[in-house]
Amino acid sequence: MFEGGPCMLLIGGFMSMFAICGLYKCAKCRMRDCMCIRGCLRTCGVDKFDDFEVMIVVHEAMFTGAKAKTTLVRITAGQHTVSTNERKDHSFHETLSIFVEQGTENLAVELMDAREKRVLASLKMDPVKDLISCEDLARERVFAMKQKSKGLLNPRVKLSMYMEQGAEVEKGLLAEVDMSKETDMLLRSQLHKAQRQEERQKGAEPKSEAMDLAPAKEMSKIEMFAKGCSGPLDMFGSWGSREQIWIRICMPPEHKKYTINIYESEARYQKGGLPKDKVDLLRILSVQSDPARQEVFILNYVDANKAKKRLTFCRIDRARDVWVEMLTLLITMIREEKESKPRKR
Repeated sequence: MFEGGPCMLLIGGFMSMFAICGLYKCAKCRMRDCMCIRGCLRTCGVDKFDDFEVMIVVHEAMFTGAKAKTTLVRITAGQHTVSTNERKDHSFHETLSIFVEQGTENLAVELMDAREKRVLASLKMDPVKDLISCEDLARERVFAMKQKSKGLLNPRVKLSMYMEQGAEVEKGLLAEVDMSKETDMLLRSQLHKAQRQEERQKGAEPKSEAMDLAPAKEMSKIEMFAKGCSGPLDMFGSWGSREQIWIRICMPPEHKKYTINIYESEARYQKGGLPKDKVDLLRILSVQSDPARQEVFILNYVDANKAKKRLTFCRIDRARDVWVEMLTLLITMIREEKESKPRKR
């Protein structure tokens, strides 16, 4: 009937398809995707903050009476979601980075059953109150969670967080060290805990919960890393044996050499006990991650008889890669300091 009928039908089909795609895109469009509206909301004070990124270290989840054998922690901010790996012991020590867009009402931290993919407990954090305005953000804190499963009691999660805003003000000597954000954050947290522990041992009330990296006695970079490299580890022995130990970096002038002292426990060290073993830091050949086990690292060194030996450790209170990076940086600093000093004739 019409000569151009098939052609018109084809054109009409394409136009209909474009119209459907346009409607779908408009449906997905959000108000704050428009820069003008975003700017107006920020200027008028409706939105209290600009876009920012936060790093959250998920240390561990704590609860009683749960039937779930394997868990993970999921963090959601608006349309952005990140999660830890699955763990049977609920000890994660993983660093997650999440982007918080302007207008995000809350961060949802959820403890989940990894197999059944169901929420066991949840925690809602206010971006302004709990992140931007928090003075002791990098400190390890335990947060109570809201129970979502009948078989789980008293759920809690231990977190520490880090934001770029205001970090440079307190960074000090650490600004000169080329290290990952995760190591930087963990080093601050370890220094904070060590400082507060020293204050308690002296019988003085800790000054503040906020991070303070400027104690009365100014510390060098080596002293900072030496304090940060102290902590608990599992050490593998002969025939597959495994025991929990505590290591501390000893250094001059209190000690003759830089050494890693291995104690049976932190209490053993606090009571003035002798270490069960020690390794000269300048005799360490390498600190390597075990490619087959994501929580294990190996320390290769030469003993006093020039025999090559190795120690194998498993992380407890922090990520394996953080241990490797911190020990490697500390050894590099000590060697550079030694080379910079004039040699005695």
